[in-house]
Amino acid sequence: EGSRPDMLLVDSLIRFMGEQDENAAGDVAVVTGFFVELVQDFPFLTLVYSQHTGHDGKRARGSSEFGAAFDCQMLLQWPGGKDGPGKNIGCGLFNIESPLARNAGYTGAFGVELEVKSHWEDTSDGDEVNVIDRARLTPFGRSVTTDDATAWFANRKNAQVGDLDPKVTFLVTKALLDDRKGEGLTEYAIWKGKQRVEGVTRYNAKAYLRAANAEEHRDPSGKKSTWHASDMTIHIHDSTTPPAVH
Repeated sequence: EGSRPDMLLVDSLIRFMGEQDENAAGDVAVVTGFFVELVQDFPFLTLVYSQHTGHDGKRARGSSEFGAAFDCQMLLQWPGGKDGPGKNIGCGLFNIESPLARNAGYTGAFGVELEVKSHWEDTSDGDEVNVIDRARLTPFGRSVTTDDATAWFANRKNAQVGDLDPKVTFLVTKALLDDRKGEGLTEYAIWKGKQRVEGVTRYNAKAYLRAANAEEHRDPSGKKSTWHASDMTIHIHDSTTPPAVH
């Protein structure tokens, strides 16, 4: 009471459904009606909610009542669409499309680039949280494609490699080549495990493996990855000056 909030972020809306059925229009109307009344009580309040997609990715999951209650729905997609968006997960480029917008015509998909600077912090409970220091959203000027995503990943890899220690990269390539059994290395192994490399941390392990041109192999569940030496790994190892031993 007495406050005038400007924005309310709900992530995700399904968490507020309780025992209501997200596929039943009547149940959804109860939840969306609460938020509509809340916005009416605070005239300057903007409500932004997130929800996973359903219906072949063409709109939000659940009843169409979710869309009927609000002014606009925006669909965020990594480049690739039906051709395989999974391979571009994590890309800083994505398309925004608005299949539903009151009092506005359909403008088609438009691309944006998201830049986020963050760091990890330990909590008093012994957990780790990722804290966002800065975020910037920049219009791309057109819809983004898989070629744009490929170029984005290449540029990001070059930037990451530029921040890495060549000596540590050499040691990571050596660890990959010393994998005689061909079982591969995990990120954990090179920052804390049996193949630990000095200078590798939890947060740069993947960058060093990529800098060594290691090939990532995922198990069928997609939850576990192992990294294996490639022909380019051997090339990097043979062309890099070994680090000085002190």
